[in-house]
Amino acid sequence: MTLLCDIAFVAVECDNTVASTTNATANKTGHTYLSTIEYVCDEGHYLPDNESSHVSTCDYDTQWTITEDQICSREYPKTFTIVSPEQWRPRAVDLPPL
Repeated sequence: MTLLCDIAFVAVECDNTVASTTNATANKTGHTYLSTIEYVCDEGHYLPDNESSHVSTCDYDTQWTITEDQICSREYPKTFTIVSPEQWRPRAVDLPPL
């Protein structure tokens, strides 16, 4: 018994456009499978997750892994930890001598 297989390869290509950027540049290596776009914030700017760059990859489904706009701002996003009164405890602080 002889088994014959025909294998067809389909080139995977993502859209040739990049996500919109603010205060950042997009460096693209191509638009075929596993190509990348590196979004790099301008100096002193950061993305909402406090990072200064993200990398998007052309995936097997012909979609970039990052499609939302990449907006860098001058300050880190403000993050707060909410502490309940039960969790807050005053503590002693050593003061330097006068």
